[in-house]
Amino acid sequence: MKKVLCTVLALAMTLSLAACGSKPGSTSGSGSTSGGAPSSSGDKIKIGYFTDMSSADGYIGMAGFYALEDRIEELNANGGLLGQQIELIAYDNAGKNEEVVNIVNKLCYADKVNVIIGPTSSSHAISAAPIVNEAKIPMISLSATNAAVTVDNDGNVQPYVFRVCFIDPYQGTAMADFAYNDLDNPVIGTLAPLEDSYAQGLKTYFIEQYTKIGGTVSKDLGYRAGEVEFRAQLTDMDNSGVQVVFVPCTAYKDAAFMVQQAADLGYDFTWLFGDAVYSQEMLDNVGDLLNGKCYLSNGITDIDGTYDEFYAAFNAKHTNQTANIYALYAMDCMAATEYAITNGNSTDPTSIRDQFENMENVPLFTFNMTMEKDTHNPHNKPVSIMTIEDGAYKLFKEYIPSGD
Repeated sequence: MKKVLCTVLALAMTLSLAACGSKPGSTSGSGSTSGGAPSSSGDKIKIGYFTDMSSADGYIGMAGFYALEDRIEELNANGGLLGQQIELIAYDNAGKNEEVVNIVNKLCYADKVNVIIGPTSSSHAISAAPIVNEAKIPMISLSATNAAVTVDNDGNVQPYVFRVCFIDPYQGTAMADFAYNDLDNPVIGTLAPLEDSYAQGLKTYFIEQYTKIGGTVSKDLGYRAGEVEFRAQLTDMDNSGVQVVFVPCTAYKDAAFMVQQAADLGYDFTWLFGDAVYSQEMLDNVGDLLNGKCYLSNGITDIDGTYDEFYAAFNAKHTNQTANIYALYAMDCMAATEYAITNGNSTDPTSIRDQFENMENVPLFTFNMTMEKDTHNPHNKPVSIMTIEDGAYKLFKEYIPSGD
């Protein structure tokens, strides 16, 4: 099965590269920060989008790209917004954080977008934040869950940065509570990519909560980006009595390699994953090894039939990309943007920013959004705990934050 896994991952990467070649823009162009804030006037409403669309994890960004493209096509066919047509300007940063500064400067100052949707990665969103704040261009992220995306390390809200997803402090705490209470307080080991802010933040919150309530984390291990060999770490965990492995990796491929290698070694772990690995590709590659043996956090429950029609239409149109929750996150971002423009009766970036900040119970694509003004996070967005049974995802439990 390991050979099959490698083949599938390689094919997925090839398809993502092919898809990105004709659609989103390249990462070239340095941009400029001179001349003050850009003007976003013009005959078209310009919506920027940037994220990883061509690495092995490009299935995440491409799903969002196609969802936005389809929705904008639909809107334009019906007159656009405020009587103006909409233009999607998309760039692929290919998973490289060093490309983010150039891309975001280009979107703000050369392309003069009205608003930016994206990215999916916390690291990329954190890099983009000072640029959009300086340019005064609002940015609303799909799935960047690190707390520092919208609130800096000094506790100050990032004025032009928002998100539609939950945040890692709550996700990590919910997963720790779940492991302690629902999995009978097992011995935990963690294995997370060292350079990734999403993974390290989620792991930290998990460990803090798990140890606080009396749980044991016997191993806290890491790995470098691009690694595909995890047998040494898995053996270390097995020798230390680890029963449950918590893997807050950024996409399914790392998790799939770990699960396969643990099976090859004969280790009988139960697995905990963050929201980033939830995908059909995870099932296709190692679903048979995870039946009754894994639990995943997720910000959207998409297995109850609610989004079947959307998924079917998406998959029929885009045969090189399977619909996933990142398409749904993109639709939430787009719905928030539509609301901000129409409710404010303006395409001015500052007006869009103000409308984002003051959303109260606004119907988006998957939930009703109330934006917390002091954090720019969705208020009380639940965490779903999923499991895998009979080769399919199942909803196991739902956590809803306390408070009004």
